[in-house]
Amino acid sequence: MKLVRIATLAGALAVSTSVLADAPLEGPWVGLGMGFRSQTNEVTLNNGTDIDGGKTSVFGMIQGGYAWLVHSDVGDWNLGPYAFYMPGSVDSNTFVPGGVVNVYTTWKNQWGLGLQPGYYLGKETVVYLKVGFNQITGQINASNASGQISPSDHFSGFGYGLGLKHQFAGPWTVWVDTYQATFKNNTYTYGNETVQIKPKQTVGTFGIGYVF
Repeated sequence: MKLVRIATLAGALAVSTSVLADAPLEGPWVGLGMGFRSQTNEVTLNNGTDIDGGKTSVFGMIQGGYAWLVHSDVGDWNLGPYAFYMPGSVDSNTFVPGGVVNVYTTWKNQWGLGLQPGYYLGKETVVYLKVGFNQITGQINASNASGQISPSDHFSGFGYGLGLKHQFAGPWTVWVDTYQATFKNNTYTYGNETVQIKPKQTVGTFGIGYVF
């Protein structure tokens, strides 16, 4: 009986090992990334003036998720959810021509979650789409001749992107992607001025990850 149990366990281990060997980039994963972020304010005044102002900066990212391998008649797919957090902050400064209104914003604490459907180009390489929800906090300082406001507010929206990831050296992966997010606008009134702020963002990221 002991030999039977040992043989059964050995067979199960061999099968599971074979399954894992045939399913790279599948399972829970985490990663660290960095790249460039272009953060833009679209500012609209009550007189119809509309102007963009922003800044490009280097940023870091922590992310993780889960992926499943799905077989189909048209190839293999890598499907699953993901979540991310961007520590640090970036500033954007918008000057309306003539100095009528100045809007200075510090953006921070961005996070998001979504889906990352991908297609296997090879056994260890996947090209993928990213679609998801984003939220970012803006510390806003707006001023004109009639006064000043400095609210802190959340902006939420959706984004989409495209990327490529590759598994190498066992469970280690590398990825590169680009992502664009558009957030809903918030409106603020002070003195005789109404300011509508709508943040937009484009990021490019390179990172390294680990599949458990």
